[in-house]
Amino acid sequence: KTHQKKSSSNPLIRNYQSVTYLTLQLNDKVGLATSEGDMIFPVNNDAVYNAELFDYYSVKKAGLYGIYFSKSKDKIRTEIEFDNINVDGYGAIMASKNNKMGIFNLNGKQITPFEFDNDFISQYLGVGYKVSKNKKKGIIDYEGKVILPIIYDNVSINSIDERNTFKVEFPQNMVSYIEMVRL
Repeated sequence: KTHQKKSSSNPLIRNYQSVTYLTLQLNDKVGLATSEGDMIFPVNNDAVYNAELFDYYSVKKAGLYGIYFSKSKDKIRTEIEFDNINVDGYGAIMASKNNKMGIFNLNGKQITPFEFDNDFISQYLGVGYKVSKNKKKGIIDYEGKVILPIIYDNVSINSIDERNTFKVEFPQNMVSYIEMVRL
């Protein structure tokens, strides 16, 4: 990841280069460190993935993933414990642990516990996340608070002017519309 130019005592970095993180390799194992030499993940992993655009890095070891939130003030790093990691492109990382999904923001704050179905979490921009729990759907906001209870067969959102209306589906093809009111 590149930022501003700076001098470094690291002999691998020339003065005209600007490097913030380094992928280190020893034989067939890799790790992640800062350009100052502070180790983030030791050199005992199978892969390092750079998601520079989204300000996080991940490592893979024995089929599991760990996350380093490079945008976080405290440079938060998780344990290597996730089955899968996905980024939504708008400021959240969805991770799967023991076949349940949870959400982190890019600052490393865990927004939800790992309690949602492993099939998907999708974002509704400006509203929150569509989640599934025991095959029932609902909507939570960006802080993890419930907007629509997780009790419906399906939910979707319709935006009309500045209003958001949720379409909710029940068994026997019953459909209802709920208008979202912001307080």
